[in-house]
Amino acid sequence: MFQIFIWTVVFAGISVILVFSLGIALASLLQWPHLRFRAAYRLLLILPYAVPAFISIPVFRGLFNQNFGEINFILHAIFGIKLA
Repeated sequence: MFQIFIWTVVFAGISVILVFSLGIALASLLQWPHLRFRAAYRLLLILPYAVPAFISIPVFRGLFNQNFGEINFILHAIFGIKLA
């Protein structure tokens, strides 16, 4: 059990150090003023973080829809509450 704990701590430490160093290297590279297509590279790095937020907006709008939303359907089925 102790060996597994030590391996987990070592793995977490190595992972943090590698990801941190990769992030610092990419940030330093993207700050270089002579880099061509710098805006495109930044966009490609930010896009995977931004897209899920924009996708969740219509999902939640659909869930909370007053006429056909799942939340209203569940509230009506379980408690008999009809919102809207």
